[in-house]
Amino acid sequence: MRKYIKSVFAVLTAAMMVIASGCSGQKTVTIGIDSNAKPLSFRGEDGTPDGFIVELSREAARRMGVSVKFKYVNIDDKSKAFNKDNVDVLWGKIEATDENKKNMLLTKNYMSDRQILLVNADSVIESTLDLKDRPVGAVKNSDAEKALLNSSLISQVKDSKCEEFNDPVSAFAALDKSRIDALAVDLSYASNSMSAHAEQYRILDTILANKQYSVAVRRNDALLRDKLEKALSELKKDGTSSSISAKWFGRDLTE
Repeated sequence: MRKYIKSVFAVLTAAMMVIASGCSGQKTVTIGIDSNAKPLSFRGEDGTPDGFIVELSREAARRMGVSVKFKYVNIDDKSKAFNKDNVDVLWGKIEATDENKKNMLLTKNYMSDRQILLVNADSVIESTLDLKDRPVGAVKNSDAEKALLNSSLISQVKDSKCEEFNDPVSAFAALDKSRIDALAVDLSYASNSMSAHAEQYRILDTILANKQYSVAVRRNDALLRDKLEKALSELKKDGTSSSISAKWFGRDLTE
């Protein structure tokens, strides 16, 4: 009987050690990303993943001593991504909300973004005071639109509403043609666009909202989360994350 109990105990102990080890023995980590969140993550012209997140995560994986495999997922449906798409990591616009902290483990912030107002370089608009009764737009259901609608500015703009666009391309086209006088947009997207058209736009001083993003793993993957956090800390300390950010945004959004 004692031998039987010892055998059972040994098996249970071994099983617990395997569970506790999490991803320690993994050679490849599967990262779920958005395929249409340029410049954070997107499908490149050749069909391969590209963007700030892709480059940053590859470098983090290298520091962790693992290879990385990307899978396009719906970042908003986190349960499906983890349980059906079988990703190990979700990397995107994930905030440390109470709900997210309850359902998954999060790293410290890897990026800080802001929702701002963009105008044409030759515009007479110098501040939000100049936007009274003028049309202001944003991509429909974007963080920038939500920030605009929740701000006091919305009551001042034309018809007290946001001009909605289906995608960033059409939104920027409307700004270029002066069909709107300002565009509410993520600083990351605006900065990426301005890197190629530096003389075309200006960013107003007003900040509509601030966003901090974390990397998410399953609740039972504390070891993987800790390894990711260690790698991200190293990247920040030696300036690698700042350099990658400067490449994509022309500024450091990892602070």
